[in-house]
Amino acid sequence: MSVLSESRTSLRLAVLLLAGAALGFAAGMAAQDRAAAHICPSDLLMYSYGNDLCLPGDEIDPVNVVFTNYGFPSEIGEQVDNHGGWEKHGGAQYFGDQYDCFEMDGDSAQCNVCLGRFHVRYYNHKGANGGLRTVSPHGSIASGTAHHEDTVPCGINPGAHAIDDDSESFTIAGFTGGGGFNRGREDVRKNWVVNADHVLEASHYWNNTLRIEQCNGNVASSDGWVYYIRTFDATADTDSDGCTTEQELQTSPGSETTGGLRSPIYFWDFYDVWSLDGGGGWLRDKVINIPGDILGVTGRFGQSTPLQSKASAFLSALAPPVDSTGYHAAFDRGPIIGPNHWDREPPDGTINIPADILGVAAQFGHDCT
Repeated sequence: MSVLSESRTSLRLAVLLLAGAALGFAAGMAAQDRAAAHICPSDLLMYSYGNDLCLPGDEIDPVNVVFTNYGFPSEIGEQVDNHGGWEKHGGAQYFGDQYDCFEMDGDSAQCNVCLGRFHVRYYNHKGANGGLRTVSPHGSIASGTAHHEDTVPCGINPGAHAIDDDSESFTIAGFTGGGGFNRGREDVRKNWVVNADHVLEASHYWNNTLRIEQCNGNVASSDGWVYYIRTFDATADTDSDGCTTEQELQTSPGSETTGGLRSPIYFWDFYDVWSLDGGGGWLRDKVINIPGDILGVTGRFGQSTPLQSKASAFLSALAPPVDSTGYHAAFDRGPIIGPNHWDREPPDGTINIPADILGVAAQFGHDCT
């Protein structure tokens, strides 16, 4: 390491320690007034920054979302886009922890050029050796700075972005507040938790309420609360139904044909059944077609069994059949329980026309390969 780099790092650490002590004292005083307070962990920074020093005075956006469990950059990017209908974007901001100040890992926005949009930048925290970091009990974590912003003219730049002023009110999924930072956080909660299957693990008060002036004069600040949202491994088939979590978490209209608009933790919403593989064995091929699935269910019409518990039916469905005509749980579904025809109860014990034959036929062509 060069003398300049050593000096730069020493300066940064010294300032961070002093600033952290001051912020920690102030945050501690604020926490005494909030029963649910939980100040930002001392080894994570509360803001993103405009340069690679991450020093006080250079704050850009407050952290208001922490993605836990599978908080990897690729996972966050894919799932942000799937949930909000957002797209990859560009730019540069910096996040810090106790080891260094790093450039963000990515960001996503509703659109690149539009008058108003939701936008989030995210960073997966690194360990001492530079590898991805895990924090017990949260697993791999990523910080996010979600916000809503408008395109405004600022000086010679006609296409600059300014976060909504704190006086601009909003209501999202039952939450009423003001300002673009809080609005962005609540939109993430709506897309990930309310309208999808992620879990809001906790709401922690970080006291990162710095008022940040925007280029058009808006003043924007966070209310200091950070949502910890548990993410999934997007590449895994969490519920063993044949579709990956990433596929099932798609939210755009029409995405059901590629596994979307489903729950990644519910087996019975993708009607792929066992079919013969041509060599005498059984397989589930992750696509709902006529020979394997529709004719397969039709061939077992009228078969029944005593009603099983949900757990027993699930385990039975995962095991290959022993014949081509008898009752098997994978070929059976119950009534519709959700807004979509593929959202069905577990097996009701009888393979019939309305729930099963018509149910599998309605999913013809849905494909998770």
